[in-house]
Amino acid sequence: MSPRQRLGLAAAGVLVVVALAVAGVQRPGTGDPAGRPAFVSWLARTFGGLPDVPAADVTAGCPAAGNGGGLQVDGSCELTVRDPGTTKRLRLRSTAPLRVSAPGPDGSDRRIEADVAVGKTGVAETSIALDGPGVVIVRCSCVLRVGGGDD
Repeated sequence: MSPRQRLGLAAAGVLVVVALAVAGVQRPGTGDPAGRPAFVSWLARTFGGLPDVPAADVTAGCPAAGNGGGLQVDGSCELTVRDPGTTKRLRLRSTAPLRVSAPGPDGSDRRIEADVAVGKTGVAETSIALDGPGVVIVRCSCVLRVGGGDD
């Protein structure tokens, strides 16, 4: 084995040890992103995630909620998303629990359903990856915000 190969093998070993150390500091899964160590949060911000679906690509079958923005959902609301071109993320937030039904991946006829509970921050928040046009159905009695947390 050449010195260059030994160096590459040693570097790979160090990366494995670092990955195991980072995985070992994780707390038991509560599903709360605020519970992640700072290093893992930094990795997620830097290398992870999908771009958001632009607001202009989403039309809603429910009325806008008063001055605070968002959509007023009383029962259910259909969000129609135009073809994002590439896989993008539709983020939904509410202060009340909600049920979401979204199209399956790769144009399949299957729908994915999930119940989203209000977390420790007082917000029910979910992200849906969309790789094509589709209709997302949201069921709740709530004001629904579409998009990132900074709007």
